[in-house]
Amino acid sequence: SPKLCDETSCAFFVDYLSKFYDFVRKEPTGHPWITKSELDSMGLAINILLCKESSKTIKWYPEYGCALLLAKGVGCTPGVVAWNLISLDLHRFDTMSKVNSNTYEYVDTANATDYEVLHIGTSTQDQTNELMSAFNRFYVEAQALKGSDRSSRGGDRLGHQRTPAFIHALFRKAFGAQNVVPRGGFTDVGLNTGGEKRD
Repeated sequence: SPKLCDETSCAFFVDYLSKFYDFVRKEPTGHPWITKSELDSMGLAINILLCKESSKTIKWYPEYGCALLLAKGVGCTPGVVAWNLISLDLHRFDTMSKVNSNTYEYVDTANATDYEVLHIGTSTQDQTNELMSAFNRFYVEAQALKGSDRSSRGGDRLGHQRTPAFIHALFRKAFGAQNVVPRGGFTDVGLNTGGEKRD
């Protein structure tokens, strides 16, 4: 199975969820733990995640705990694209033990228990590629930062943190915002100095 924090894993889990949905949907007697309305909502969400919904596009940023959702034709305005970041939040630290070769081994994990939708902005359909190019340029520049240059301490630079707020800041910068720094307030997604990588 793929690592949990890479882009390949997103496709793997969407495919897994899609197969689960197909199995549940085909069961003639239904299931007491999910209503028809909830099942219909799950089907709509899976179509968006599989990019079968032509008015929606998703770009995954799993290392940062978020995904970009582009929604075309917002409201009654054709040609307008809404840019939103769907971000994991409210992480809870869990520890459990398991037996491994007659000894106990502790397994620590952080589980997201909620999400936030961060609005980035709106654009015309024609501006989408230009805005993504600007974002990708800022993203590559940030990834090249090492050591203390990764910090945004002092509030005068972006740095490079593996959080939804960081990706949101890069998109705001691509949209032309000045003096952009990541907003605080998200529970931890990224790697802390000296810590182990997220699972």
